[in-house]
Amino acid sequence: MDYQRKTSRSCLGLKSFSLIFLASFVGVTINQNIYFEGLYLASSSMGSAMGNLVPAITFVIAAFIG
Repeated sequence: MDYQRKTSRSCLGLKSFSLIFLASFVGVTINQNIYFEGLYLASSSMGSAMGNLVPAITFVIAAFIG
């Protein structure tokens, strides 16, 4: 028997690309701002500890955007 596999191309549309770009850009920007704010307000160990908050903040922003 001859089975033909249906091929479905999943392409990255403009909306998906723009959402991924926005999330990555905001994540990097928040990372740098939180790190330098932590260095300004406290010691260097506090600055790097505040940098660990970036995934949580990025998740909240991504959930808010949808």
